[in-house]
Amino acid sequence: MSNIDNTVVITAGPSLSGHKLKNFYFTNIFQGFAWMLFHFSIVYFFTAILDNLALVGIFLGFSNFVSFLLDIPLGILQRYISTKRFFVIGVISQLIAIGILFMLISQAFGVIQSLGDTLTGDKLKAVSDWFFGSAIHWVGLLIAAFCYGLTKELNEVSTFGYILSNSSPTEYGVILSRSNITFGIGSVAGLVLSGVILSLGNVMALIFLGVIIFGLLMFTIRFFDNDRDSISMEDIKEFTISIKKLNAENIKEKLSQTINAAELQKVVTNTKYLFLKPKQKKTKNEKIPWGDVMVSTKKEFGIIWEIISATPMHYGLIWGLILVLIFGFWDTFASSFLIDYLDAIKPGFGYILLAAIGIPGIVLQEVAIKLGQKVGDKNIGLIGLALSGGSLLIMGIMAIGEPPSAMSIILVALINSLGYACGMAIGQNAFLDIYNRIYADHENLKEIDANASAGPMKVIQNLANVVGLTLGGVLLVAGFSVFFFIFAIVIIATLVWTIMRRKEINV
Repeated sequence: MSNIDNTVVITAGPSLSGHKLKNFYFTNIFQGFAWMLFHFSIVYFFTAILDNLALVGIFLGFSNFVSFLLDIPLGILQRYISTKRFFVIGVISQLIAIGILFMLISQAFGVIQSLGDTLTGDKLKAVSDWFFGSAIHWVGLLIAAFCYGLTKELNEVSTFGYILSNSSPTEYGVILSRSNITFGIGSVAGLVLSGVILSLGNVMALIFLGVIIFGLLMFTIRFFDNDRDSISMEDIKEFTISIKKLNAENIKEKLSQTINAAELQKVVTNTKYLFLKPKQKKTKNEKIPWGDVMVSTKKEFGIIWEIISATPMHYGLIWGLILVLIFGFWDTFASSFLIDYLDAIKPGFGYILLAAIGIPGIVLQEVAIKLGQKVGDKNIGLIGLALSGGSLLIMGIMAIGEPPSAMSIILVALINSLGYACGMAIGQNAFLDIYNRIYADHENLKEIDANASAGPMKVIQNLANVVGLTLGGVLLVAGFSVFFFIFAIVIIATLVWTIMRRKEINV
């Protein structure tokens, strides 16, 4: 067992629970619903009105690049800004993007109506010429893309940080998987209703979306309970200690115990420990030290690279990183491009098919985490890689020639979705837990902020998003079958590497 595995991790207790946890999950549901409606409104605008699929990739690629650049700064700013405030700023940013999109769509339909009521190819070309012929449209698009990326990053970094700051390492997996599940429930609802809402007409659909996002803003302000988001050290009465050990089957168990402040002294005296500090309360007039934030941002990017590229390799961390990259890539690709493939199989039902095959990948993440605690995270990760790689090979074969039946592609895609649930849940949990330990060991620290791994986690996910949009779009030039085959080979290669390095991968 490595040096970091022997460390006793101490967190402030008790854990996130009760109404605070329920309101957190409800906030996730509303965020997922609003986000998916927003996402597909953008896709619809570029594909149905401007008839330009390339702009989808450009817009989302730029947005995710913005998110990538903001990962570490926002992770550091969590020390000074509450989760609730981050969420509120994110909703306001989303409203700004919706306002810009509303104006563009309204003007686009003004151009169409000036040429007659029927939508034809010539009118689409006229709208495209109108849009591309004005610099102000591009400026508005860049602002909307920036707001899209900012909202995405504020929500996701805040979610990771809130979980890490309010739970112990033994709870990360379950709470994070439930967070993904609740966000996914909202996303699926938004995905299914996107077609219905867009059928109301473009302007009415955007007005409806604006109302939904404004409702999310009001809900967040009113119900998101922020009491445990920051705390004074003297207010902490109980602590949770967590440690890993190997059982008789050589499966690493994560054990935890709640102790009081008096017992804590014995722990820190007799063992190697790491204290994960919750957010600390700030004085009312305390200002954000922007200079320190910039210096810390540069330093944190350097530390991430040093940890990831360290020799000898931290195999457990790299394995978790690879899983997040692979399944994050697939997540982005599926939500942006797969709907076109599904719509070709069952015209008009692409949204519904994508929602149907995505459900297992959402709702089974908690099951994957709990199974990992019983049979080992590596075993669940291997199952996820095997199911995903094998199903993608079959999908590649099915994509050759005539489109397959809707039922056959659903069955294979459901297997893929099950693999996603296993791989993504285990990968996220492994990275978040291991990175904190390695970070403290790398910096020779006895205590770190509990949400230290939130920024690095998002760096990886946004890298997967950018690659998924750019490389995925490039590979699609050769067709879906080529993409499925290439991606399947990558996953199977990862599966083989995992088996070969099984002993070195400590998770």
